[in-house]
Amino acid sequence: MTDEWIRTIAFRKQRVKWACQKHGTGARSLKDPPLSEEKKYIWVSDALQLVFCEVPKAASTSWKKSILQALGVYREISSLNVHAFDFPKYLRRLDTYSTNETEYRLKNYLKFFVLRHPADRLVSAYRSKIEVWWPGKPRALATVGNYVRKHYQNLPEIYPTDVPFNDSELVRYIEEKNKTGEELWRNSHVSNVTFRDFIRYIGDHPVTTDKHWTPASRLCHPCFIDYDVVAYAETLTTDAANILQLIEADTTLKFPDSNRQPCPQCLRTSKMFEPVSEEEMSRIREIYELDWAMRVGETDIEKSP
Repeated sequence: MTDEWIRTIAFRKQRVKWACQKHGTGARSLKDPPLSEEKKYIWVSDALQLVFCEVPKAASTSWKKSILQALGVYREISSLNVHAFDFPKYLRRLDTYSTNETEYRLKNYLKFFVLRHPADRLVSAYRSKIEVWWPGKPRALATVGNYVRKHYQNLPEIYPTDVPFNDSELVRYIEEKNKTGEELWRNSHVSNVTFRDFIRYIGDHPVTTDKHWTPASRLCHPCFIDYDVVAYAETLTTDAANILQLIEADTTLKFPDSNRQPCPQCLRTSKMFEPVSEEEMSRIREIYELDWAMRVGETDIEKSP
């Protein structure tokens, strides 16, 4: 790794500390540590001496696959199974350790998470979870889609209301639904939930249970945990190579290609935000205030997306 990268990471860490001081009101901190259930997205590999916080829509699936490969699990892993079965099999959640065990790992293991601009994450979450109904991804539209149809569009609910929250239960649930042969479970279709509907929904539900658009600051608690590396979605190739080097993983490992757009500004300047009112955008900025501050400069918080 280069001196330039080391300086870059130091700058990012300093920005996170600044954001916590300036915009971290209400965030978990040393004075107000996260509850056990609030640490369920922070994973630990004792074998690699690694602490990894997953941030969905910030290459979390690719990272999980890379970590499993670093552990010697080299077989082809499906995206669905990596979340439901493979990752929980080889890693433990931080909330399963005792207080002393947790403190030891946070003090001695390499800790990292990936930051992505909140606007980019929201667009990505909409495109992959909301814009189209996929029988293999029923959870988001089961909540967002039904709510939007009922409360914003005065239409009947059409999506299932019994989708389980647990990932392993979800896999079995989908398998059983596929056996029914029902139209909803046989074909995908474009939902009638617009991006503005999605933004309105988030504004009306600031404390969401869906990890795909939960603020990274609520998933990873960076004002409580002093992460060694703050990776960026736009620099994942370099960041991933250096993180794998830091944990002394096989140097032949390559981080999986990302399906993100090559231009890091493309999503934020997307016309998708044009229908969103200033009031609606203001609520989004408030919900993601700490993420916004960690990822962009202070003067940019009000300007973006």
